[in-house]
Amino acid sequence: MADLSRAMFDLVDRIAAADTVSGVWSAYLAAAEKVGLGHGLACFVPRNPGGEFQLIANAMPKGCWEAYMDDRLYAGDLLGARIRASTYTFHWKMTDWDADAMSPIQKKWRQNLVRFGIAGGLCVLDFHRDAEIVLGLCGRDGEIAKHDRMALNFSGQEAILRLRELTEAVPAGAQPLSARERQCLEWAAAGKTDWEIAAILSLSEKTVNVYIDRAKSKYGVKSRAQAIVLAARAGAISI
Repeated sequence: MADLSRAMFDLVDRIAAADTVSGVWSAYLAAAEKVGLGHGLACFVPRNPGGEFQLIANAMPKGCWEAYMDDRLYAGDLLGARIRASTYTFHWKMTDWDADAMSPIQKKWRQNLVRFGIAGGLCVLDFHRDAEIVLGLCGRDGEIAKHDRMALNFSGQEAILRLRELTEAVPAGAQPLSARERQCLEWAAAGKTDWEIAAILSLSEKTVNVYIDRAKSKYGVKSRAQAIVLAARAGAISI
């Protein structure tokens, strides 16, 4: 395992200099991967239990997030409940929960993670106003050295700050999204590829890409992840 504390300040500098959501996330995840946390996601989490997560970046194993959304596993998400109840960064392992005491939907949530080899991880939190950004890291090994947890928490706070700067506000005077732009962004937020969105909406893959590029242009951002977050926070799409 790598000792992140030695490279932590260089990592913070790279995160602060990143000018896109994907740049921030890639720099942070690359560091986490060195200590066995090669998967995860970044999202806005409302404190209201009925509020929906707003995905910023996704690096979960292929099929894991799709099953989470398609099977509505968020209804049994014990980790999400702990995130909402927490104020500080915390380390977790799947063995924190008693599988025999889980409800059927909670067991399905657990089975989905286990199926993709997720045994534990780290949730870096930053409560802010009515919602918090969470950087959720996970991997096959639930054990993380204390100094690595501290390094990921420290650099994660810089990542959260930079993500806020890049995603928090819809530009003044931004044009409203068209119905097709909204649909394409919503399906992209659900983890669908342009080819899959094209099949769902009976469009060509090229046309889907055009609609998403138009949405990005209206919000003045470079990535679809940024457009998705801005549209969700503005209430233009539901995810």
